[in-house]
Amino acid sequence: MASLPLDFTPPEDPGIVKLRILEASDPGGPYSIIEEVTNIGTYPNYITRYTTINALSLTDWFAIQWISSTGAESEISAPLQGGSKTLVSEVLDRVLLRRSDFDENVAAQVTEAVIDYALIGDPYAIDVNSVSYKQLEALTELVIVWKLYAEVATSASFNTTSYTAGLVSETASAQSQKANPLEALDKLEQRALKILGLGIIGTLASGTSFIGQLVDPDSPFSITGTKTVINSSRLLSTTAIITEQAALREVT
Repeated sequence: MASLPLDFTPPEDPGIVKLRILEASDPGGPYSIIEEVTNIGTYPNYITRYTTINALSLTDWFAIQWISSTGAESEISAPLQGGSKTLVSEVLDRVLLRRSDFDENVAAQVTEAVIDYALIGDPYAIDVNSVSYKQLEALTELVIVWKLYAEVATSASFNTTSYTAGLVSETASAQSQKANPLEALDKLEQRALKILGLGIIGTLASGTSFIGQLVDPDSPFSITGTKTVINSSRLLSTTAIITEQAALREVT
């Protein structure tokens, strides 16, 4: 047996009581259940990390599945090979290191949308090793900007002489117009888009609306005998990322 840390996005459904971990020697299966975890927290604060000590091989393929109190089973997540991580996981880790106040589930959804928009493709199908360090930095900035933009745009008012929006803080002088946090976020977005080679058209503050529809890829697994009624979550990483921030968010 081997010990393997798993990093994942939890389901958004209430009533989840069990996390099932599956393993196979080939990504196409067949998959066997190696552990079922009941200490998963409670809605909406389910665990996002777990280390199984029942892995047969660290080079095998792993997937997860969630079980509700009524016995309903979620779809099985897309598999990941032991020791690997997704681009979503890499960018999300960078975002949460800088903004530990972000809700992890919401940040993960924004990360998916940003990668889909910037790199045009399934965020989970893009090899993390194909993305450069400067692209990772730009994607991280874009996620923060998109998340903050939504918060600022829906806030009561920013007709004040000063504001703070995450990385952006500004005070309007007597000679200047009242501070507008959306303009500052727009500048940050333009910088990130330029690094990604996307130019500066279609930025958030320009009024363009970015609406992404995330569609789960076809699952390579089939489930029979039990009706699936729970949204599937994503397995983000099968390798540990040891940081102070990650340790603080660990659920025991």
